[in-house]
Amino acid sequence: MRFTIERSRTVHRGPVFRVTVNSVRFADGLRTRLDLVRHPGAVAIAAIPAPGRILLVRQLRVAVGGSLVELPAGTLEPGESPRAAAGRELREETGYRARRLRKISEFYPAPGFCTELLRIYLAEDLVPAPARPDRDERIRVENVPLPDAVRMAVRGTFRDAKSIIGTLAAARILRAKNGAR
Repeated sequence: MRFTIERSRTVHRGPVFRVTVNSVRFADGLRTRLDLVRHPGAVAIAAIPAPGRILLVRQLRVAVGGSLVELPAGTLEPGESPRAAAGRELREETGYRARRLRKISEFYPAPGFCTELLRIYLAEDLVPAPARPDRDERIRVENVPLPDAVRMAVRGTFRDAKSIIGTLAAARILRAKNGAR
């Protein structure tokens, strides 16, 4: 399954992403127009402050008209590695830094129109660090039992994919690490 982007024109450039209009030719000769959101990528962090607990953030999200409970997360800055972004976002949004930080998953949230690759990190052995949320962020940190967060993921309390995937992946990894099924 091959294709060629014959032409690409940027129609919008914002601080986080840009939108391109693309003329695409598929291997079978079909030509079509595809509009794509070109995104630098993002990270989310399943932060474990103590055994059996996870940090969530309640955050105002204008796009959905209210607040969501989510894993801490953010967009990569130019030239920043995903791992560095995960450490930065953890500090900015929760006031912690991780002595142990490892990638546990990655996925495309909306591959039909967006290039964003979202990476999930597990953060353990947390120590306090100065919180520095972005000027436009309205965040409240919540330290909840991990089983409660898993129930939130399964029952649809989380409304975003990164929090569902990240919470379930972290719970699975931590169960295996502790010898439970």
